[in-house]
Amino acid sequence: GCSEPRCFNGGTCQQALYFSDFVCQCPEGFAGKCCEIDTRATCYEDQGISYRGTWSTAESGAECTNWNSSALAQKPYSGRRPDAIRLGLGNHNYCRRNPDRDSKPWCYVFKAGKYSSEFCSTPACSEG
Repeated sequence: GCSEPRCFNGGTCQQALYFSDFVCQCPEGFAGKCCEIDTRATCYEDQGISYRGTWSTAESGAECTNWNSSALAQKPYSGRRPDAIRLGLGNHNYCRRNPDRDSKPWCYVFKAGKYSSEFCSTPACSEG
């Protein structure tokens, strides 16, 4: 329910009527169950720790794998982590950096028969 803060980026939590779940009413420009996706972020700042945009292409041009994919269940970072929402991971394939404090946003891609992490081609915001 809404007893603890559930919605990010100014979203308003509303208790669902018939079950113990909740719904976030997101301000314009944000999406996702907890308003954790920034639909207007076109680039990342300061190495992308807080990047929550929708870029989903790796530097090789490969499409990122959904963080909730069962194929990533054994990986250290996936949507199955208890802190997944805080890290920006979930039912999407958008590039994220937060997980392991890498130098820029990354994701898992399927190549050479296995899933491995790869940096994303997400543009960096120019300084200044």
